[in-house]
Amino acid sequence: MLERLRERVRETDANGERRLPPERELARELDVGRRSVRDALARLEAEGIIWRKRGVGTVITAGPSRRSAPISVDDIRRHTSPGELMDSRLVLEPGIAALAALNATSADLENLHRCLARTKTVTDHQAWEKWDGALHQAIGQASHNGLIERLYDLLNVARSHTEWGRLRKSSLTPQLQATYTRQHEAVIKAITDRDPEQAAVSMREHLTTVRNTLFKQWDWGAGGDVGAR
Repeated sequence: MLERLRERVRETDANGERRLPPERELARELDVGRRSVRDALARLEAEGIIWRKRGVGTVITAGPSRRSAPISVDDIRRHTSPGELMDSRLVLEPGIAALAALNATSADLENLHRCLARTKTVTDHQAWEKWDGALHQAIGQASHNGLIERLYDLLNVARSHTEWGRLRKSSLTPQLQATYTRQHEAVIKAITDRDPEQAAVSMREHLTTVRNTLFKQWDWGAGGDVGAR
């Protein structure tokens, strides 16, 4: 899927065009789901091949070969630990949730509640990761800040390509899923209520729970210090 999208970018660029079709059209053209297209676009953006902005679309850049030290998926995989990922999320996401409480539109709120509802119905790890990621990304989109949306894309790439996935899978239980869902509800309620302070507090509480749970699992699996990088 990723290589097919790369080829589509090369063809578009070769034709002298700078803009890719919308996600819906790409999904239909490549015969895949929109989530697969969105994930692949996030990787290409992390590599500096494209950039995306709401209201503008997906634009092909000059390309990573012409840029200095682009961030690539390989860089993220090699140099980002679960600890660094969680540190980054704790720094960024509470503030992003607060911004979403200020800027979210009715359509954003509808999308947030849709993603939340889906997390309540899933029963397997893969589906949980899909809708949990979609919910957090929807919060980033509700901030209506282009840079923040791209930072969320990078976080999602890190979630997909680090030890994070294995730790999440081994630690997720029905009881923990219920806890995460309650915490998600608190975040979304604060955003819906236009309460940025509570949105930040609820998000920080949620991420702290995630961090403590994952690091406990990491410590057991590694037999070492949970803060090791």
